[in-house]
Amino acid sequence: MFTGYVGDNHNGLIMHALKDGEHVWYTSFVTELGEIELSIIADTKYDTGCVRLSYYDKANSEKVRNAVMDDL
Repeated sequence: MFTGYVGDNHNGLIMHALKDGEHVWYTSFVTELGEIELSIIADTKYDTGCVRLSYYDKANSEKVRNAVMDDL
């Protein structure tokens, strides 16, 4: 998902918009076993960027959620 308009979507323009906080790029996939999220993050200090891949395991997430509910 892209948020914000960066003209012709030229990669250089996208990275500048990411760095300035004017643009966000991410996508996610849901499977039976969990959720995968892919995003591009810009580092404003060094003018660089990186790709972040996050995985949320469904079985372990449910265990944590149940433990929290038990504490309430």
